[in-house]
Amino acid sequence: MPDPLIRILHLEDDPQDAEYIESLLKADKLICEVNRVQDREGFLIGLKEPWRPDLILSDFTLPAFDGLSALWEAREKAPDIPFIFVSGSMGEGFAIDCLKQGAVDYLLKDKLARLPAAIRRALDESRGRQEKKQAEEQLLYSASHDRLTGLTNRTFFQQHLQEALARSTQKSSPPPAIAIVGLDDFKTICDGFGWEAGNSLLQAVAGFIRREAPSAKLISRIGGDEFALLFESPAHTANLVHAMEELQSAFRKPLPCQGQDLYLSAGVGMAHGSPHYGSAEEMLRDCENALHHAKASGKSGRVTFDPAMHRQTVALLSVVNELRQGIQRQQFCVHYQPVVDLASGAVSGFEALVRWQHPRRGLVQPLEFIPVAERLH
Repeated sequence: MPDPLIRILHLEDDPQDAEYIESLLKADKLICEVNRVQDREGFLIGLKEPWRPDLILSDFTLPAFDGLSALWEAREKAPDIPFIFVSGSMGEGFAIDCLKQGAVDYLLKDKLARLPAAIRRALDESRGRQEKKQAEEQLLYSASHDRLTGLTNRTFFQQHLQEALARSTQKSSPPPAIAIVGLDDFKTICDGFGWEAGNSLLQAVAGFIRREAPSAKLISRIGGDEFALLFESPAHTANLVHAMEELQSAFRKPLPCQGQDLYLSAGVGMAHGSPHYGSAEEMLRDCENALHHAKASGKSGRVTFDPAMHRQTVALLSVVNELRQGIQRQQFCVHYQPVVDLASGAVSGFEALVRWQHPRRGLVQPLEFIPVAERLH
């Protein structure tokens, strides 16, 4: 298989030397397109698109320019292009210094036999670096983006929210606001049409939110059927409720899903940044709590977080934990309440009532723990 075309930018003022080098490369079956320049202006033009070189060959000493300056220009404007010195007057000390500053090789003009091999090696190493760079970029992209929708993911959203909170703490910008949109009955849709249809729908919803919420600085899919929106502009954070009302209204339009139109609704939880937030995770937690309350209120619910919600959640978790401990520690007892026949006045039976004898709170009223206990398995 022949070598691909190699574009070479050659900084050389001696036409005979340039012709000799081209003939040497041609004899070694290297297919080259050479752009020979002699000064800084020509060199800088040669670095630009659309004629972007794959490799740079440079003399060290020229009348109007010099190779070291060319190396600096190349490192600044095109650091990924291999740079090889080909010179008739270059001491070993200069050569070593140039290698330290980014050149990949150097050859003397009276010893050019290895130039084709040096070019091939430099290009192979350059391709290897590019492939590694692309792989690293792909890994970074995968780590910060949702593969299904192409939106950024929860980790990326949380990082940017953390930065926005930090800026607001330093008073260089106003506190951010966030909203989380969660689809209603998404599981029912997947159960009815299949998970492939559900994935297709999530892709459509991602594009829909992008179109309908242009004021959001960042839109991310943070999990399942939930999408988070970040707002930083004072005007947008102040009008967050109105913006979410409009977004929910827009959901009345049908969304295409595998050849049919589906009508959706979505609940929305909202939270505003404030100095008491120590981290983005706390703010996301509260916004998700608001979304939970929004969905509990029915379809298309919309709730702004209130600190009482967090206190309620913490209290519920405390009751659940203490209930489980109470069962293990046998803190529950049965009280028997007689059932009296009103006509005869005789006791016709007994009703068994469970009671919780809490070690710190005393006898806990049934309304405080029975609804929670009924939800435990």
